[in-house]
Amino acid sequence: MKIPRLGDIEIKHTPADGDEEVEVLLKDGWTAKRIAYVVVLLTLAILFIVRFSDVVHLVSVVVGVLMPVFAGAVVAYLVNLIMFRLEKVYFPDSTNRFVEKSRRVVCMILSFAIVALVFVGVGFMVSGQVADSFKALIDGITAAFTVVSEFIRDLGIDESALAMLGNPEITKWEDLLTKAIEGIGGIDGILTSALGLGGVLTASVVDAFFAFIFSLYFLLRKEHVMAGAHTLGRTLLSDKWYARACHACAVANDCFSRFITGQCVEAMILGTLCALGMTIMGIPYAGSIGVVVGLFSLVPLVGAWVGGIIGVLMILPISFQQALIFAVFLLILQQVEGNLIYPRTVGTAVGVSAIWVLAAVFVGGALFNVAGILLGVPVVATVGRLLEDFWKRPESVPAAPGVASGPNAPAAPTEPSASVSPAASTAADGDEA
Repeated sequence: MKIPRLGDIEIKHTPADGDEEVEVLLKDGWTAKRIAYVVVLLTLAILFIVRFSDVVHLVSVVVGVLMPVFAGAVVAYLVNLIMFRLEKVYFPDSTNRFVEKSRRVVCMILSFAIVALVFVGVGFMVSGQVADSFKALIDGITAAFTVVSEFIRDLGIDESALAMLGNPEITKWEDLLTKAIEGIGGIDGILTSALGLGGVLTASVVDAFFAFIFSLYFLLRKEHVMAGAHTLGRTLLSDKWYARACHACAVANDCFSRFITGQCVEAMILGTLCALGMTIMGIPYAGSIGVVVGLFSLVPLVGAWVGGIIGVLMILPISFQQALIFAVFLLILQQVEGNLIYPRTVGTAVGVSAIWVLAAVFVGGALFNVAGILLGVPVVATVGRLLEDFWKRPESVPAAPGVASGPNAPAAPTEPSASVSPAASTAADGDEA
């Protein structure tokens, strides 16, 4: 059938099931749907430039309203890293109807129970030491500042340089630290401010409750959530870009799941070994320092050393010798961990070299604070793998969307699997939208 032309527009008639479907095309292949997308994007860009402050305010309001949903998706993604593995060992070959129907609920409850036990264990390790640990840390900073002051005097720099500050009460180097501590209410004020964070957390209890509810829904209905994400992607994107979006989500899920699992396991092992070693050697604040070292080791490459510095500052006011012993012990433990534990827990899963790890940590921290520090490495790993795929196959499109390994790998809605995570669908929604 010859296609009639009306100026620059072609009206293409394609028969389908006895009816005729009309598709409006331009000569260069542009469709009306594509033109609508361009018009919408240009309109949004103009609004963003002209009414920048209003747009930012609107975005902040929308993000604030949807924050429980986002938080629930994140919680569901993390818990599913455990839940996925439990589902694989909870009578996976059983055909019993009760086992099949209870598998999801039982594994979800056990996953949350494991997370709760970890927090209870951490609380047990630091119980009764929180206040003493904060005071010990302040005392350690004071002692370290005294050592630095004496070193400055040994260099021949006297206190006359302090006159430049214009404060007659500051006549010694130690007075700088004293005034700084007094400016925030003294040691008791620092401790009160630190403990006062509980009030801030209490104010967010409603959001936390709804985030928990959303996480339960995402975990129980994760196949349906993923099916909705795939439907949305097919609606908004062409087949080519939909396949690319699925591939990007699969790569991101693989990098993030491997990195998070490995870092959490490594942090638990390192913190536990540190606390046990300090207890055996009789070094004070073993539980608190073990928790600090474990938490900071979630930051790749440099986190454990930062935790070690905090531990040295806590021990220093009590005994310089014990602080030195702890530093040597942590150095040895880091070598054992780096050569024996880390390769078996994290290994080369993310495939990022040390220099890129440092860059990801510092740049991510500068841009997005704590979240950037913790997630900078898997983001860099994801971008690197996508660029590598594009470099090898710049014009290719993955044949099967969502093909990936890992507990949260996206799956096509036509073949639901228990290994699908709702958080991956949230990521897919964000990328595809």
